[in-house]
Amino acid sequence: LFKDISKARLFRYQEKGVLFAVKAGRCILADDMGLGKTLQAIVSTEVLRQQFNISTAIIICPTSLKYKWKTEIEKFTGNKNVNVIEGNILARKKLYSSNTADYIIVSYQMASNDFIHLNNMQADVLILDEAQRIKNWKTKTSAAIKRIKTTYALVLTGTPVENKIEDLYSLMQIVNPYMLGSLHNFLSRHEITEDATGKVIGYKDLNDVGTLLHDVMLRRTKTEVLKDLPKRMDKILFVPLTTEQAELHKEYADHVAKLVNKWKRMHFLNEEDRQKLLMFLNMMRMVSDTTFIIDQQTNFQTKLDELQNILDEILAMPDEKVVIFSQWERMTRLVAIILKQRNVGFEYLHGGIPGKKRGDLYTNFTNDKN
Repeated sequence: LFKDISKARLFRYQEKGVLFAVKAGRCILADDMGLGKTLQAIVSTEVLRQQFNISTAIIICPTSLKYKWKTEIEKFTGNKNVNVIEGNILARKKLYSSNTADYIIVSYQMASNDFIHLNNMQADVLILDEAQRIKNWKTKTSAAIKRIKTTYALVLTGTPVENKIEDLYSLMQIVNPYMLGSLHNFLSRHEITEDATGKVIGYKDLNDVGTLLHDVMLRRTKTEVLKDLPKRMDKILFVPLTTEQAELHKEYADHVAKLVNKWKRMHFLNEEDRQKLLMFLNMMRMVSDTTFIIDQQTNFQTKLDELQNILDEILAMPDEKVVIFSQWERMTRLVAIILKQRNVGFEYLHGGIPGKKRGDLYTNFTNDKN
């Protein structure tokens, strides 16, 4: 259906998602994680560009996804006119004021600080990726982003309601701030509270909300579109190194460079140098996860923080299970600590687990729904 616009072949449900978004103009796309909301958003924007002659689209996403968006726009559409906003405020102002890009990609933090400059660009489309990050409508970031005005808006989230119905209300402030009425009336209609304490103990008439949002919110689960899906889809997320990680990484890389130069000069390395080369290459890999693997004292990293965001999205869906793999036991040890702190049930397999105990571990993971 969109072969002239996208180099990627869209699944049938993705084509329906694009048509839904273009028809709605402003909507929430709330498909399960992994169903290709990024591709649907890109193709929707390109359809608007082709049919309605739009100019700039602003994409606001987590820092770790900025270059993933850039790569996928270029890969799926061939459009290279994409700017990732980075640098200090002076550099960013220059990019905003002189920009003629089709896509502007900016992190939530920068968008919060720069919303006036983003507004001044008079962009046509606003795309919010992992929009659950503004679910708390009271935060500064949420308030700032809701002040960015565009004709079209596409809100992407795998979890439109994570813990509270206010999550959905907050997202709808981007799409149409009047559709759900005032927050007080909305909560009064749908919350069930204890008379004595006022504590929320449940919700009612949620089908009415679904009916009301029928034309502006689309959600498909993996189960619903299973027949369209391949057996496996890979999604690579890039996370930045902290300064401390980068310094150690460079130090190990310098050692590797010296050994490689020696190899080039001598045309061989003795056993001791070969072992050193492998060690420093492994150290570079380890420190890319966290400094904890190296010294077991510090924990400079961004991967575990991003992992928690991913888990928030997956575990909000019922009956989902996750396998988290790392080559380094010290990395998985940190993951286990996080899961304990969050009261998430898990099994922990590593080299120290005797073979005779592994059968029960696999059985529990497979069969115990907790």
